[in-house]
Amino acid sequence: MEQKNFPCKGCGNGCFLEVTYEPERICAIQGNSCQNGRRYAEELLLCQVVEISLPTTDGRTILARTAEPIPLKKREECLKECEGIVMETPVIQGEVILYDAAGTGVSLIAAKTVI
Repeated sequence: MEQKNFPCKGCGNGCFLEVTYEPERICAIQGNSCQNGRRYAEELLLCQVVEISLPTTDGRTILARTAEPIPLKKREECLKECEGIVMETPVIQGEVILYDAAGTGVSLIAAKTVI
């Protein structure tokens, strides 16, 4: 188990969280005055927005990212699903590249427009 202390940015109350966690779950949390603190700690410590560069058919690359943070344990599976994807330009920012990345219910989207 690991422990981290950090200011919460879940709601603006200015709480200071003390979180004990394992790679897949929060074991204990102290200092939060609302449930936003728990949610913020989970997203910060257990989830991550995945970013990846994908090639285009004209030799350029585009930056893609998950629309929301996904569990860290699903990161490698998400990256593996992206292998072999080659985008055809133009690509519009927000365009869905992969629905339900790694079975998370979160889409992989284009982070920028490439014309």
